[in-house]
Amino acid sequence: MIEEEVTPANAGRIAAQTAKQVIIQKIRDAEREMTFNEFKDRKGELITGIVRRFEKGNIIVDLNRAEAILPRREQV
Repeated sequence: MIEEEVTPANAGRIAAQTAKQVIIQKIRDAEREMTFNEFKDRKGELITGIVRRFEKGNIIVDLNRAEAILPRREQV
């Protein structure tokens, strides 16, 4: 949790929208990093997932909290 008090002098609509976009991007970055950290130590390990779709020979697998791409060269 990050908490910071901000007192804008003349924050208009554009400044508020920009601040909102920056906050949303920071949240997305933090979520992406958390997902990466969850799976980085599992390299080389077998995990289970549900095949959701096929795209250009690749398989998209649902791993509950994330989706993974299984390239054609790694498929059996």
